[in-house]
Parts: sequence; C-alpha cells; structure tokens
Amino acid sequence: MTTATRRPGRSTGVVIAAVVGLVVVAGGLALLLSPDETDEGAAPSTAPVEVSGTDLPPFSNGPDAAIGTDAPTVSGQGLDSAALTIGGGGEPAAVVFLAHWCPHCREEVPAVQEWLDDGGLPEGVHLYGVATGTDAARPNFPPTDWLADEGWTPSTLLDDDASRAGQAYGLTGYPYWVLLDGDGRVAGRHVGALPVDQLEQSLSALR
Repeated sequence: MTTATRRPGRSTGVVIAAVVGLVVVAGGLALLLSPDETDEGAAPSTAPVEVSGTDLPPFSNGPDAAIGTDAPTVSGQGLDSAALTIGGGGEPAAVVFLAHWCPHCREEVPAVQEWLDDGGLPEGVHLYGVATGTDAARPNFPPTDWLADEGWTPSTLLDDDASRAGQAYGLTGYPYWVLLDGDGRVAGRHVGALPVDQLEQSLSALR
C-alpha cells in the first residue's frame, strides 16, 4: 500500500504567511521603539526656563509702556548646555529673540555676526540671543545646528516649548530686540531686522 505524501494546503500556506507578516511587523515596531543611536547626545532644541519678575507688556508700535521698567530675569540653558541668565542688571545688554524658521532672522544672524567679528560691539555692552518659537515641523530645524553653522558667538538661551522667555519680554514678532541699561531696565524694544549701524548707535547710548 502506497502512502501519499501530504502537501501543505492553502490554509497552511495562509497561516505561514500570516506568521511571517507578524514577525516583520514586530521587527519594524522594535526599530521604531528602540532608541535611535544617532540621536544620542544630540543637543536639545528647547529647555526649561525660569522667569522672575513681572512680564513686560506685549510690544506694539507707538509709545512703549515698557521703557524704564525692570525687565524680568530669565534663567535656563544655553546652546553650550551651560546655565545662562539674562536680565537682572550689572551691565548694559541687548537681547535678540530668534526663530529658526523666520527668514528675517536668517538674514539678521549672519549680518550681526559679521559686525561682531569686525569688533562692532561697544565695550562694556553684552549681546545675548534667545532661540525661541522652536517648531520641529517648520524649516531650518533645529536652531542649534542653524546657529552653529552661522558661527553665532553670543551667549544664547534655549527657550522652552511654550516660548516662555519670549512671552516674558513681550515678544510679538521676529527678530525681536530688547535693549537693557546697566540696571536691568528696558531702554528700547524693536521688532524686525535692525541694521548694524543703528544697533551700534543704540548700544553705544546704553553705556
């Protein structure tokens, strides 16, 4: 009596295909859920900030109610991961708030950096940056890479996900400049690109 060899039926083949499919899906999920080694050690794009003092009113054209008032002190993390505090007095300063996706900011940064490289910053005045308005879905992300590529040298604070530092200083557009006197009071605010000759003149008046 001859015994016939049983070949896998259609149902068996379907089961095998289903198992293989589950293995592939599981492997894909494992890749998605496991840490991306290329992201390990990457610089953060935002960081927590602490604000002390009273928020400035939102900036608008016309008489600025913030002039002469104490600017809030903002503390957090700089681009180099070191602790950084802006405000509080001690030296005249300019603070420029920059968004990585803002085309005017992307023009302002190299112009200001060239001016700094040429020694344009008046002696005794400090220049700070704040990387704010950060959004991974928008162009030119992350801001840390953008500013590094531009050779940006000013001490720059990473704002948090809610742009708390920008809110504290009354930010309403980009780039946004706030000038502080040596006592930490607001001496001027400006939205939009600020020509370097005008910037230098304004900073010289703070000394």
